[in-house]
Amino acid sequence: MERAEMTTTTRDAIFAALAFGLALVIGVTAFGYPVGSSYFPRSLAGFIGVMSVIYGFRVWGSRAVAQPVSGVGAGAAFIAFTAIAICALAMKFIGYEATTFMFLFGLIVTLGGRQRLVAALAVAVGATTAFHVIFFVLLGVARPESLFF
Repeated sequence: MERAEMTTTTRDAIFAALAFGLALVIGVTAFGYPVGSSYFPRSLAGFIGVMSVIYGFRVWGSRAVAQPVSGVGAGAAFIAFTAIAICALAMKFIGYEATTFMFLFGLIVTLGGRQRLVAALAVAVGATTAFHVIFFVLLGVARPESLFF
């Protein structure tokens, strides 16, 4: 029995369907809470749902020839998930901003290559600053507690 190879079109269609399913789950859960406390999850569910439908139609209507999926490798996924776990633990010790900066910079350098360190530094600083302003200044979310900072 011969195993069929997954194509990029099939992979993208599966991703769009899973993203839409995630939006449905978030939406159903969020609409069970009062509007005041669930505004962000409701908005997020709507955004994910709309984007996944648009992406799904784009994949479905694509006239490009489907290519076999090239192996990104389990190594990159393992690095990303391990980095997220370490980031969650480190946040309790060294604080949100330092952990977020180190996570973003380290992940960009590890997965993106070391040839653009200045660009990785700029993205990490910019994203950390943007997250801080959006969540702690504009949305008024309480900053996670940490041992040192």
